[in-house]
Amino acid sequence: MKLKLTLMIFIICFTKSFAGVKEVGNGGVVVSCKNNSGEIEKVHAFDLYEGTVLFNLTPKRTGNDFKSVAREKLTIFSQLINGDWENNLNKFLDYLLKNMEMLPSVVGLKLTEDMGNIIIPKTCELAQLINYRNDGKIYVDSDLWNLLAPTDKAAILVHEVIYYYLRIYSEPDSFRARKMVANLFSETPLKSVGIEGPQNTNDTRIQCWHLNLEESAKYGDLSFLVLKEEDKTKARFQIISGKTMISRSEMTFDDEDGLQELELKSMIESGITITFYGGTPTVEKLNKPMNIQVEDANYGIKYSMQITCALRTWK
Repeated sequence: MKLKLTLMIFIICFTKSFAGVKEVGNGGVVVSCKNNSGEIEKVHAFDLYEGTVLFNLTPKRTGNDFKSVAREKLTIFSQLINGDWENNLNKFLDYLLKNMEMLPSVVGLKLTEDMGNIIIPKTCELAQLINYRNDGKIYVDSDLWNLLAPTDKAAILVHEVIYYYLRIYSEPDSFRARKMVANLFSETPLKSVGIEGPQNTNDTRIQCWHLNLEESAKYGDLSFLVLKEEDKTKARFQIISGKTMISRSEMTFDDEDGLQELELKSMIESGITITFYGGTPTVEKLNKPMNIQVEDANYGIKYSMQITCALRTWK
């Protein structure tokens, strides 16, 4: 029921975003490089370029059928987020493809401002490839699009769908979408979020979440499961600071009692540490407030909140 409601909200938000007539400041960005004559010579999907220079991820080049490649990557992404999303993600992709309108040659688009911290070659510049209007049209710079390799076109489309998915959960910028695209196209092995329940019916796990609604409204929701793996106790996160996880993101406790400052391990998330002042959440500590401190170096935020834990049963 919860998944169906989420999908319904997603579809409503997706379609409502294009009601009206004025421009919407969002869309795919590319790296545009000119030759000595000032003519555009090469165009790269920004996500793939950034993945190469920042994360040492080399994209695997594909054939000419960029639409099929995009669908393959969205299938993998759907599996990572543990939801019945593949069909809906492909519907959003179909929407993009149907409503993309190529602008006349030499007509460009204004650069939007949702990029966060970026890095580009000194001899190149960022250029806006795609931008939305509230009347449902999706404008595309045809000069830039025609210079993109098929793999880059697929990456642009996958970025648009993943970023729209994340914006349903109030994602502040496109950084995680870009990093996910870079990983998907380099064929980096990624683990699913892994928040599904145990296989045995009526089995239980400890689940922890924010306790104070005012804190949650200010800092964002927080939720994780506590589970045992290879004799180690781990916190596997669903949500941190209101951001839904899109790949496996977990911390390993090293002691049941005492203060523990733990770093989040994830292929997509980075720079997040959480201090557990009450030690490892255990059955003995259920339904009792626990104090934690969250620090996210990516956004320069640090805050304290209370969590509570309880046994959750899967049926």
